[in-house]
Amino acid sequence: MSSETEIEWTIRGSQNYEINRHCSRCSTERPFASSHKFRLNANGSRLDAWLIYRCQICGKRWNCSVFERRSVSSLGQRDLQALQSNDPEYAVQQARVISAVSKSKLGKATCCFQLERRPVLVSDTTSSRLRLVILNPELLRVRLDAVLARGLCLSRKQIVKHAASGTLRIRGTGANTPKGLKKPVARDVVIEIESEAELQLSSLFDP
Repeated sequence: MSSETEIEWTIRGSQNYEINRHCSRCSTERPFASSHKFRLNANGSRLDAWLIYRCQICGKRWNCSVFERRSVSSLGQRDLQALQSNDPEYAVQQARVISAVSKSKLGKATCCFQLERRPVLVSDTTSSRLRLVILNPELLRVRLDAVLARGLCLSRKQIVKHAASGTLRIRGTGANTPKGLKKPVARDVVIEIESEAELQLSSLFDP
């Protein structure tokens, strides 16, 4: 008797600006998101400030420079207080500035999103049939391969490989092709996953 597991991911927009860049721990390109925290270093009357980013897959830290050797006296009291207190609105503002220059200097800025994961029907975690339903109620313009890569902790190249081999079977004409995987996620997408595949299936459930 076959068993079946269905998991639902809902894509939600995020104010957190992300930068796609190489992660030395993952050994591939990953999205880095602002942690909304700053690192400060004072050297006499000069101040260095970094906005701390983290890899969205492994959590590796990346300190992105906000400014270097800035005279403390040239900073407004409001800016200085925001840096010292890790003010979230100020962090978003700085991340927006960083995102604007990231294409040529730091990495590629990407559409920001989060995944809400919810088990709909779970018989057991080794079910012979696994069905993943991806919902995009806000119709965010985010690529399907980006969502699957984020959710399954894989690279986009690995997602293309698993789709070509049939490990991931995406419903829809042409959806399993590299071109189809690059398209924005529709309002809902249904994917069947081979339970015996070498995928990190626990990530289907993990927040």
